[in-house]
Order: sequence, then structure tokens, then C-alpha cells
Amino acid sequence: MDVNYINSTMIPLRKSLSRFNSTIITRIKSTTITQINSTSIIQINSTKITQSYHDAVSSKEPQYTESQILNFVLGLEHFQDAFYREGLKNFTQAQFANYGFDASFYSNLTEIASQEHTHVTYVTTELRRLKASPVAECKYNFNVTNPSVFVTTASLIESVSVSAYIDVLSQLRGSAFLKVFSSVLAVEARHSSFIRAALGNQPFASPYDTPIDLDEAHTLVELFTVSCPEDNPLGLKVSHHALLDTW
Repeated sequence: MDVNYINSTMIPLRKSLSRFNSTIITRIKSTTITQINSTSIIQINSTKITQSYHDAVSSKEPQYTESQILNFVLGLEHFQDAFYREGLKNFTQAQFANYGFDASFYSNLTEIASQEHTHVTYVTTELRRLKASPVAECKYNFNVTNPSVFVTTASLIESVSVSAYIDVLSQLRGSAFLKVFSSVLAVEARHSSFIRAALGNQPFASPYDTPIDLDEAHTLVELFTVSCPEDNPLGLKVSHHALLDTW
């Protein structure tokens, strides 16, 4: 995740706190994130970023089976797919234009939505090929009230996705899926840079992105999750991440 990132656009979190463990609740309970932009999830110097990247990619042994990792990826892609699908259903091109986002931007948003759906289809197919049960889409509450909030929330979600895919790659060392998910990481990074630039933020704010592991990414996704099917086979823990300490 570009580590200079959460403190600018209206995402009330109080309704989501009941789904978190007591550590996270203690950290965030009195806080409402009012804005999301390029200045501040956490301030961290490049030495720490480099070490974090090294730890995630080089040092950590895989924690999950291949099918579990693919199901994590599918859950993340369902999340993004649902977000873009809902936003493009709720807001027209004209409404985006009213908030300063032109027709070209809207067209690119539809392409991002299509690519996220393609990722869902691919991972679902591969899980079935592996004789594993694919996770189903959960129900989410994105608290998106207008196109401006949609775009800034998209920037957060894409940032989380990029950070999570770094750990996905470290978990897939030696797997036949490593190359294809390396290409997906590159695409997600392009999505993130495009949206950041549209918001007037630095598209590539750091020489390194900050990895977050699968459990931590799952925790962040939980901020927006209302419910999931009880038989979803994903077995990730709800984990605290240092990124939450600055909220």
C-alpha cells in the first residue's frame, strides 16, 4: 500500500467496529475517517518500507495452501468487483462529470470494473479446476454517497489490493500461479495510479509499496463487509495491522 494514504473523504467506520476484535476497536473506536488522500495512512521512512518489503517477499514462509491463497484472492476480487459494479450502477457518467470527472475517466472506470470481473472469473475457474470450493461474494456497505466519495474510496481499495498482492506473491513462490498473479499485481498498480492521478495525488508516491499480509488485508476488507455466506471456505484470521494505529 502506498503508505501515505488514509485521512481525507468521508468513510464513517463506527458501524463497522462491532465486527473487529478488541485491539482494533480500542484503536479506532473514537475515530471517524473524514478524508482519504495521499497524505497519511502512516508516516514511514523508506528504510522501513524496504525492510517491510524484504520481510514480506523474502523471509516469510507460506502460511496457506495454494487453494486457500486463491480463495483469498477471489475474496479480494469479489470485493473490488462488487464495489465497481455498485458504483457504476448508482452513478451515471453525467453525475461523475458534475464532480469534475470527464467522459474519458468514466470510460476507464468501466474498463477497471471489467478487469476486476475478469479476475473473479479466472480465479473461480482455477479453483474449480483444483477441485476446491470458490468463495462466494459477500454483502458490503461501501458508504458511497456521491461520485467523489466513490473515487476516493476506489483509491483506498486499489491501494489495499496492491499491498495484499505483494504478500500473495510471496505465498505463491514455486507455484504455477506466480506469473499470472504477478501480472495481476501490475494491473492493480495501474488501476491505483490512474485513480490517484485523477484525484490530483502523486500516482507513484514512493519507490516501494508497503506489503500487508493476507490476514491484515482481510481485516481491512472487513471494514466494508456486512455479511458473508456461512459456508465460505476462507479461513483467515482477523488481524491487527500497524496501519490501523494511525487512524
